[in-house]
Amino acid sequence: MKKTGKKEVSEKDKYFLDFNQEFNLKTSIFHDFNLTIFEALVKYLKEEKNFNFHEISLILNRDERNIWTVYKNSLKKSNKNTGNDKNLGSYEK
Repeated sequence: MKKTGKKEVSEKDKYFLDFNQEFNLKTSIFHDFNLTIFEALVKYLKEEKNFNFHEISLILNRDERNIWTVYKNSLKKSNKNTGNDKNLGSYEK
């Protein structure tokens, strides 16, 4: 196992990290000034790039639970601005 920061990374995850070192981002994802940069990035990776929380946590070198919380907060902020009151759901993997 390869150690990155505080996390132990399995061989499967190591392949994922090596494979996805570079990808392009649209700068338009940061135009919603109600979201922090981190929230906008996590929301983009989850919704547009279809990464799961585990994959996003590996890319951003953050805990999976933190990514889930940031994503749910971004949904609350987005729903608050659009007036949607839909259920935000539970943990998705």
